[in-house]
Amino acid sequence: MEDVNKEKKPVDDVQEEVINKLEKIYEDDEIVLLAAPDDIELEQLILNILQEKRMKFKELKEVFSATAGEDRLRRALLKLLEENRIFELPDGSYTANPEELAKFQEEEVPQTTEEEIEAIEDILGTEEEAEEEAIDEELEELEALEELDEDEI
Repeated sequence: MEDVNKEKKPVDDVQEEVINKLEKIYEDDEIVLLAAPDDIELEQLILNILQEKRMKFKELKEVFSATAGEDRLRRALLKLLEENRIFELPDGSYTANPEELAKFQEEEVPQTTEEEIEAIEDILGTEEEAEEEAIDEELEELEALEELDEDEI
């Protein structure tokens, strides 16, 4: 039997906050009917969330699953990105907090060593050679077929 008092996932908490901010149209013992946010409200809700916590699209989609469709969510995110009101981090998450962006920009990017570069070049060179050999073999086969055709004529 599952524990009813299980700790909620952070996404559930955020979803609950979003739902609490929406206008209730109707409520009774069995159902609660909420007004879906318009585009401006949706953008503001996303901004509020991303100022407190960075989230990936999958998490945002889960948070807004009961209030906004995936297409509306994508459009709102794209608009906010274009307006530089939110940022997409290298790990694929979104944030409205410039400090989060600065942390990622400050992180040192590992440099490729000369040995690694040589190993990569060797691999690429080997692949190119294999491709060239395959092409040469195909050309030889085609030439052999052409010679057979000419002999038949």
